[in-house]
Amino acid sequence: MLRVTKMTDYASMLLACLAQAPGKVHSASDLAELARLELPTVSKVLKPLSRAGLIEAFRGSQGGYRLARPAAQITLFDVVEAMEGRLEMTGRVSRALALPGGASASIKSGCSFIGAPGSWTRPSSSRFVSRGPSASRSES
Repeated sequence: MLRVTKMTDYASMLLACLAQAPGKVHSASDLAELARLELPTVSKVLKPLSRAGLIEAFRGSQGGYRLARPAAQITLFDVVEAMEGRLEMTGRVSRALALPGGASASIKSGCSFIGAPGSWTRPSSSRFVSRGPSASRSES
């Protein structure tokens, strides 16, 4: 399970507010009211979203924020990476995965799964093998 910070949770809330009227430019105070968050928190969240290219920021008296692309093109991964930084797989995760029915998949950078959807399992070659003094056995 992936746990995210409150700031990432707030980012998803703010993006949802912006997605309700995608072409409209919202001020930070409008977004704070819509999301029921404090203005300093909203301002703090909007900066990394803008740097990541998820929202556009406009200065001036009519300035504010709007989505930089359609909401359907913004993934949860985009939001988490914008707020938490680059995500990487740990060394314990195999680069090749076996799928039911003999299909296989691989993991490309950014934790995306390539291959047929389904239940992801470890490939048979990564089973833990325990060799005792008298016999060999496999453990799953």
